Amino acid sequence: MRRYIVTSILCAALAATGCRKAKPATVSEVDVAAPATQARLLRGFYPAIPDVRWRWTSRVFAFSLDAPPLEREVYLEFEYGLPEELVNEVGGVTLIGTVNGIEVGRETYYRAGHYVFTHYVPVRALTKSPAEVVFELDRSAALPGDGRIIGVNALAAGFKRFENTTTYRVNKTLLARQGYNATVEHLQLQLPPGKALELKQLFARLPVFDKLRFQNIPIGQNPFDLWAIQQILWEVQPNLIVATGTGEGGLPLYLAQTLDGLGLEQSRIVAVDPGTPAREAAQHFLRRKYVEFLKGEPADPAVVANIQKQAKGKNTVVLLNAGQNAEKVLEQLRAYAPLVSSGGYLIVEYTETDALAGKASADKSPYDVVQQFLNEDAGRGFEADHGREMALFTRNTGGWLRKR
Repeated sequence: MRRYIVTSILCAALAATGCRKAKPATVSEVDVAAPATQARLLRGFYPAIPDVRWRWTSRVFAFSLDAPPLEREVYLEFEYGLPEELVNEVGGVTLIGTVNGIEVGRETYYRAGHYVFTHYVPVRALTKSPAEVVFELDRSAALPGDGRIIGVNALAAGFKRFENTTTYRVNKTLLARQGYNATVEHLQLQLPPGKALELKQLFARLPVFDKLRFQNIPIGQNPFDLWAIQQILWEVQPNLIVATGTGEGGLPLYLAQTLDGLGLEQSRIVAVDPGTPAREAAQHFLRRKYVEFLKGEPADPAVVANIQKQAKGKNTVVLLNAGQNAEKVLEQLRAYAPLVSSGGYLIVEYTETDALAGKASADKSPYDVVQQFLNEDAGRGFEADHGREMALFTRNTGGWLRKR
């Protein structure tokens, strides 16, 4: 009897946690690679591939998502990759999204790449929860080799407030870029080119760049460039960052901390260098969480093939450091440019180091190589984003390449 009384008292005091069945967690967003949310993939998904963040879908596929509170507007956002295997076979393809049988939007694409489908969801489509979210392609193709009917490379889906959507971030990004470009134009009006070069040369000669450290790990990038890089990562929200010539490991650690601060815990960094990173960098917990290190020459075909496989269907940003070797810079540009997603960046570092240090050279500089690349077929989809140079003191002049 006494035991019953004690149990009753505990139940009364801890009803929410001990004796009452807890409410199931609300799931309004799904990462297709997360084991905890697999039950929310209703149909049309092929088995997961180890160490790959996306999953193949069939022509029609569906999620189950809990409807969020309806006091504010809700948007459906779906992140995915449109595979070359499909586009090469059928050309243009239209993706149609419905919520509880009500169409919320459709978009047509003609090129493979990384995309985000974002559309307003009317309240009448959310009266039933969990909601059945169905995506359908108007065309499909068979996967070469095994005959499966394929759709897209699905990454994530969810109901979001507008300010949390990619569309909102893109609008903010456009405003920011306009501000950067306006700053550059104002700077050019206020500072003659010769004076600007003189200031850059003085800046480049500072011995501080041989002493810079990030969390006590040597890092070669100057703080103005690191600031521009973190802004790019906020704008692009990459799934994958590829960095070559990473030396002792300061840059990958900086990138890892940036991803962590942005909450991009599913994103990864591949760092490539023929040398070995510093012991302190290799043992840092953020590096272990986010960074895969590949030892080798960045343009080695085996290294490139490995990274190409990892980048498939992902939103990718690339940072290239081949030093002052023009031939290696061009090799890396040609090898890694195809990995960059639309709206993403290919950042070529140390483009004018010799010139800014006041050294005369008859050889091509990395800056010259970048100009050559932009005139090649492989480079025509890129444009130099001079807004990233608004602080004037950059070591990557002309090397902030944005893919249209």
